[in-house]
Amino acid sequence: MIRVERLIRTGCPLCDMQRLTKWYEVTDTYIICNCKSCGTPMLVWRDHDPPSEGQREQLLRTARMKYPGMEIDEEQRAIKDHYHFHIGRKK
Repeated sequence: MIRVERLIRTGCPLCDMQRLTKWYEVTDTYIICNCKSCGTPMLVWRDHDPPSEGQREQLLRTARMKYPGMEIDEEQRAIKDHYHFHIGRKK
């Protein structure tokens, strides 16, 4: 088993995610689940520190592969300091 070290920030709702919605995939680096606020799928980076540009690109490729033709919205609205993005309606 590989142990992945992650930075967790106490009080961050994305660091301390509870299964309040449907979860589609959980890996050592990300979670894909439905957003509690809007109900669309979202990909959440598991580390509180932001991903490197290479890691970010890989996350976007993963989302595009799993949700072809869907719009990806990287704007951080309610939770601004923990990287995540929403996977919305078709382009």
